[in-house]
Amino acid sequence: AGLTLLRDSDYAMVFDRIPLFLPRIDKIFGGGLPFGRMVEIAGKPAGGKSTISFHVARVGTALGCIVVLIDVEGTADRVRLAHLGIDVSKVLVKQPDEEKGVKLTVEEVGHTIEQTLEVFKSAYPDVPIIFIWDSVGQTPSQEELSKDYGEKNVGSRAKAITQFVTKIAPQISATKSLLIGINQVRDDIGGNPMFPTYTVPGGNAWEHYASLRLEIQQKQAIRKGQDKIGHIMGVHVRKSKVSRPYQIANAYLISDNGLDYEYNLAKMSEEEGDRKSTRLN
Repeated sequence: AGLTLLRDSDYAMVFDRIPLFLPRIDKIFGGGLPFGRMVEIAGKPAGGKSTISFHVARVGTALGCIVVLIDVEGTADRVRLAHLGIDVSKVLVKQPDEEKGVKLTVEEVGHTIEQTLEVFKSAYPDVPIIFIWDSVGQTPSQEELSKDYGEKNVGSRAKAITQFVTKIAPQISATKSLLIGINQVRDDIGGNPMFPTYTVPGGNAWEHYASLRLEIQQKQAIRKGQDKIGHIMGVHVRKSKVSRPYQIANAYLISDNGLDYEYNLAKMSEEEGDRKSTRLN
């Protein structure tokens, strides 16, 4: 019947995680982002969801992973990413190509991931692959693009994403790859402001398949004199199958440098020292 003892099955095991080298953040992830799983990083504009995703790319290239950016929104500016510390000579990118007629639809993203896994896993079976999809909410379905202005296409994107995760999620698990999908948090129009709901584009299938769902929030501003140079970035674990959910940790995002290792370690150490002093007093 195809059954095996669970103790002998490696299919759902998380053997490796990629750390962000930001201790508080890694802790709430269970040690880092898990390979073999789909991860959602969502939030409202300017919170830092792209920055933390690019930080994963920075760490991934430094550790010898294959990093693939699926750039629907045109955010993979190689000059900016190099300034954030990413070795752009080690990053692969899929972008729209008007000359070749390549449009990044949900279906095209699925084909890209399948082809990348087929090529690289046969040539480099032991090298982890990290996919960063920017963004899920802005990627249309093929059906949406085929419609004219004003024509109805209700549910077409959700159907396309349901098919996408049904086909791609098992391949991500089987190859022990990591798929990060950047998404947007929708406003709770007409809801209770005291208890806002957490909804994102993509339909229920995306929410169910993601093993780790993170909400990124912009909190207190970081200033140098009168100038705002960054902000405290809140990371909320909304769902987790690989760690304890509903945990919250803060990091320090500096606009010019992103999530700088040294700055974050210094600030986190300083705060830990303050907490210990308060407990002793």
